[in-house]
Amino acid sequence: MAALEAANSTASVAELVQVVGDLEARTQQAMARELVSAASRSRRVEEVAALLSGLQEAGLPAHADTAIPALVMTRPVAETAALAGALHRAGFEDGVAALLRASVELHSPCDVIGLCLGLHRDQLDELAESLLAAAFVVRPVAEAVAIAVWAAGTEVEQATVTALGPAFGRRGAQELVELSIALRAAGRHRHADTLPTAVAERRDARAVVNVIECFTDRGLASEADRIFAVAQERSVPHVLALVRALVQGRHSGAAGGVVEQAVARWSAREIATMITDLYNTDHFPQAAQALMSALRSPTVETRLLLHQVDEVSPGAEAVVEMVADTGSPERAAHLLLCLENDGLPLLAEVVFEQTLTHKPTGHTGQFLGVLAQWGAAVMSEAGLYERACSAAGPDMAPLLLALATARQDKAVGSVALGCIRTHDLSDLVVLLRQLHKLDNPIQPRGADVVDQIVGAVVQNWPMEDQASLVVALAQAGLPRDSALLTHRAAASRPKFRSLLRHEQTKHAQKVLSRTFWRKGPTTVSG
Repeated sequence: MAALEAANSTASVAELVQVVGDLEARTQQAMARELVSAASRSRRVEEVAALLSGLQEAGLPAHADTAIPALVMTRPVAETAALAGALHRAGFEDGVAALLRASVELHSPCDVIGLCLGLHRDQLDELAESLLAAAFVVRPVAEAVAIAVWAAGTEVEQATVTALGPAFGRRGAQELVELSIALRAAGRHRHADTLPTAVAERRDARAVVNVIECFTDRGLASEADRIFAVAQERSVPHVLALVRALVQGRHSGAAGGVVEQAVARWSAREIATMITDLYNTDHFPQAAQALMSALRSPTVETRLLLHQVDEVSPGAEAVVEMVADTGSPERAAHLLLCLENDGLPLLAEVVFEQTLTHKPTGHTGQFLGVLAQWGAAVMSEAGLYERACSAAGPDMAPLLLALATARQDKAVGSVALGCIRTHDLSDLVVLLRQLHKLDNPIQPRGADVVDQIVGAVVQNWPMEDQASLVVALAQAGLPRDSALLTHRAAASRPKFRSLLRHEQTKHAQKVLSRTFWRKGPTTVSG
């Protein structure tokens, strides 16, 4: 030990490095560590810096790392700051990092600020901020607040405000609440005010929602609101992740608010991205809300928006189908009207067919009633007539029942006229059978529709065709419809009953007819 003390007292830095190397080679690591530690505590700062750098260059960094904590504990803060500067100038950044880590772990809050002031005076503000950031991340909440308090009124006060960002980005949600409360209690409002931005910008969406929940649970709604507001100003991917995280956390109302804000601020392409992303991640209510909000917005051009939605799978048609299928009759009607007014008839037809095909009669009736009230082109009598003319008669049964439910009698009449236009008996029979099959047993409307169809037949078909239909309906097991047609036709044309009797019996053989009594060929037996 006497030899080590002598070496520490008299040897140059280069000789000390040589001695440490020799001890290492003779597997006397404990003696080597003691020599480095003693020299680090007693030598001038410049020599200590040279020693630590020399050990690094000699491939002996472990001894430097071991000596640093003891050095930090024993030397004045001013000397520690001077040593950090010397190591930095020597290019020994690993040594600087080790020195700062030891200071973060071992120095009191007061000494942490003292070290920062020393680094600041040496124009090493970046190192000072690194030290502060690390301290704010790892030190207990009370000590982190004490660091901010000790910095008050000094040249590094602003540095402590800036350095809190990483801590806000990494500490647990509950710790952040405690830290915010403690900072405000200590009068460090500037520090606390940086929390919302730091959390919103540095944390992923799920973590942001978690922090908001923690602040809300503690009754700090204003803090939670500030974080929420800043989080919505981030990039499109982050905001979409925020919507998904809110839904997952059962905050659907808040998620809807985010969607509304995004539609109000974003471009058509960004809104299209949002709609597609939410659709593809099965967030259908939010995707539908985004589309409907965009359609209501005076700043969003509908054709451009849907063109951009159509560029990405699943495409505009699938999205429109989903919106029509998952909302109220009024929403579907509004969607159709917007598409119709913006010159997108094919997509408007998608909404019409989706609602007609996949929704109950009552829902569809409300849908059609709203369209009629708003004067939608699809509900014009001419349009409905053309629709019925171009479709198979039986396919019109859902539309007829829904129109009757909506009390749209003129519209029912227009469709009925289209259905009977071709005088196709079999189509009309199947249509009437479908009407009875699909009719609502609680609030039936089929009879009203059948009455209109029968009325159209009586007014527009020749008596012969009407008589044939009466027979066909009876044979198809629809006696009430057959009787109704008979009654209506006979009331308007006195000769109808005789014509009907002829139609009913024209294929029956008469007892007095020659055909009935004609003998078959005689068989001659051999």
